[in-house]
Amino acid sequence: MIAGNPHSVLNLYEWLPSYGETKVSFRAEGSELTVDIFHDSKSDKSIAVKRTLSFTGVCCFFVTVIPGVAFTQFEYERADNSGALIEFENSEAARKWQKQLPWRETPIRHFQLFFASLNQQVEVFAENFHLTDS
Repeated sequence: MIAGNPHSVLNLYEWLPSYGETKVSFRAEGSELTVDIFHDSKSDKSIAVKRTLSFTGVCCFFVTVIPGVAFTQFEYERADNSGALIEFENSEAARKWQKQLPWRETPIRHFQLFFASLNQQVEVFAENFHLTDS
């Protein structure tokens, strides 16, 4: 399946320190996925800061380690994925999810995010996302 036309919708390094996150936790409830991102305060490394990235209208997500075993058949168009939440505007999988769930008024979108310092990747098919300070 093709995952093309990638673009950055959120650059985490606008607020993460240069060495990245210190911890990430995932929590799924109903059709919402919550990703808590912990990092050191830029002004005082002894203080932990948390920001929460929430995805709404989630129909599928998975988390893998990188490098890891490919278990999907996505053909990704190359994207600069260094610390950014990427959206694939031309996602065959997102279109198939939308076809499977035709009653949804908001389109299903295909997101991907790498957590470099933890060697993790998250892929999410959801209607939307938002970032909050915790």
